[in-house]
Amino acid sequence: MSKEITVTNENQVQIVDDKMLLDFMKAFGLTNKLSDNEAKQFMEVSKAYQLNPFKKEIYCVPYGEGKYRKLSIITGYETYIKRAEMSGKLAGWKVWTEGKGNELRAIIEIERNDWTKPFKHEVLISEYRQQTKIWKEKPVTMLKKVVIGQGFRLAFSSDVGGMPYTNDELPQEMTEAKVIDAVEPVVIPREKVVEKKEEPKTEGKKKGNASKFIKYTKEVKTIAELDTIETMIPRNEWTKKELEEIKAELKKAREVINTKETISENDDVSIDDVI
Repeated sequence: MSKEITVTNENQVQIVDDKMLLDFMKAFGLTNKLSDNEAKQFMEVSKAYQLNPFKKEIYCVPYGEGKYRKLSIITGYETYIKRAEMSGKLAGWKVWTEGKGNELRAIIEIERNDWTKPFKHEVLISEYRQQTKIWKEKPVTMLKKVVIGQGFRLAFSSDVGGMPYTNDELPQEMTEAKVIDAVEPVVIPREKVVEKKEEPKTEGKKKGNASKFIKYTKEVKTIAELDTIETMIPRNEWTKKELEEIKAELKKAREVINTKETISENDDVSIDDVI
């Protein structure tokens, strides 16, 4: 019994289609991170260059908010090398650095079997250095990644030319920005409740209240009348004091009359009787 052996070409590009890309976005939670237009951009670029996001050949980062929101579509630098190898024209390549500090530069040399001379390209750290932790700790490595991406795009322009840039070539805010949901709930700002603090009572306000109080009490002749009017007057420390003083005067008037004549305890006393 013969056995059929299937030989798989490791360099064969897996077909990148809508189904694959939708599966990727769903698996990595991008369906609610990208707007319809952003998702379309990512899918069309991925299909145009047949870049597989599951293999980290391509990914996207939305950044900014509102009308300033944009989408960065980024390619992994290894993708350029793989595509050059798949072309069958890559004969060899090497990359190195020269100089130090602000004079540091990375150089790449690429050989093609259909060219008689190698291709060289270099980049300066002063043009690409970023104030991030990885650039501060590994400036040589980061600069090499930049020159690799640029060098292979130039040397194999028909194969990888036009592909999205690597994250090392882009500003930090375009590659590491906080991902914000494409559709955010509308938040209606609540009115700020300001507590009204009771203003301290001033002498002027006390006098105003006093004038109103006097209006009610200046005609009072007896305690009985005062008790009736008292229920109509707003109570506060000042009115309480005034009521007590008026009651004291009325009681004093009663005592004076009692010394002059005998009266019934049920008789009411008027201040005018004393006067």
